[in-house]
Amino acid sequence: MMIPAAQKPSTLGNDDNLIPLINVVFLMLIFFMVAGHIQTSDPANIQLPESQANTDNDQQRHELLIDAAGNCYLDGNLVAHSLLENPLNQLASSRSDSSLPLLVKADAQLPVSQLQQRLRLVHAAGIQRISLATRLITGVAP
Repeated sequence: MMIPAAQKPSTLGNDDNLIPLINVVFLMLIFFMVAGHIQTSDPANIQLPESQANTDNDQQRHELLIDAAGNCYLDGNLVAHSLLENPLNQLASSRSDSSLPLLVKADAQLPVSQLQQRLRLVHAAGIQRISLATRLITGVAP
């Protein structure tokens, strides 16, 4: 008579239930790496003026943000309007790449006269490449 050998317990245990969880986490990781684009937020909430041209380029640049009240933020740092000339001069003198533009994001509610004052300071500092950020009008035929 043959006595069956005692079966050894499985060395895997309940790890079979863990494999689908690992697959889901891995797929979520890939999704967020591909779909997610982390972008820094502006220090002030502004509404950009509208434009029909789409000239968005993602190259490295410095930013001057001007909110509706006229407050200025240079590269995310609040700068008083009366003191804006000095940081702009430092920025212009420390630039090793003259083709690096300054992106100006001005609120659509900002009076044009105040925008012109800030742009004159930028030009007086010697910054040659200035871009004005706008939002694209959708549904308008050119």
